[in-house]
Amino acid sequence: MVVLTAVATILPYPYSQIAADAITRLRNTVRDTTGRRTLPPTPSGPEVTGPVRWTRDRYGSRFAVTAPITTDDQPERWYLWDIDACGHQAFTVHSGYYPTPEAALTAWQTGVGPTAAGTELAPVDDPWLLADLLPAEEGPLRAGGENTEQFAEYHRSKRLAEAVKHASRRRTPPDRGLNAATAAAEFATWLRDREQELPEDPDEMASELADSWCINNIDAVFTACSPHRVALFMQHVHGFYVNDFAVRLVALLPRLDPLAGRTHGHTARTD
Repeated sequence: MVVLTAVATILPYPYSQIAADAITRLRNTVRDTTGRRTLPPTPSGPEVTGPVRWTRDRYGSRFAVTAPITTDDQPERWYLWDIDACGHQAFTVHSGYYPTPEAALTAWQTGVGPTAAGTELAPVDDPWLLADLLPAEEGPLRAGGENTEQFAEYHRSKRLAEAVKHASRRRTPPDRGLNAATAAAEFATWLRDREQELPEDPDEMASELADSWCINNIDAVFTACSPHRVALFMQHVHGFYVNDFAVRLVALLPRLDPLAGRTHGHTARTD
């Protein structure tokens, strides 16, 4: 019962529900001599007890999301997700509990570095983007040297993200503006207007460039540009395409600093 309770408390859906259902079945089965149920009730999940807040760095692709969380055994604490939205998917660099939103913000600013200086937390104004950024259950985890604390935080981060998304009201999705399709069309037009030799297939090249620029398909961060995104773009292009085509594609980037692909604009948390 203790193990089932722990699983129901920290794991994301559907695993938390499977454990909770098992507890319910046991409670209905195990009774004392008078017929009374003797096992504890199903534990309630974590509760979001106030507005979720967020901010982002100056590049617009590194996010801090923090929410007040109350659980059965703990008073309100603020959980922080430090999220990088430059790569193949939104990636949680660091997560954990903090006593106040100010402490969470300070920890995030310290982890990110100068590009986060002067940022302030504000209520979430785009729950659809929030849902795209927060971690989600992806099935069985491939273990790779993680310790017990890291596994616990990994599952806790996803479980609390589930609670935040459940508490966030998502109505009509907002107009994202620029996406891969519109960016490709605009960039092809821009190429034709330039006073230099065009590639043989500007529309195809522009489309491939746009698709590779924001491969996580989060349109709300399509326009974000940082040295980190350039570095990941370069890595993706040279790893995905044959070398000759990759070189042609990279050559289309406007005013690309040859060293940009080696520059990492974000600082990764290691704790």
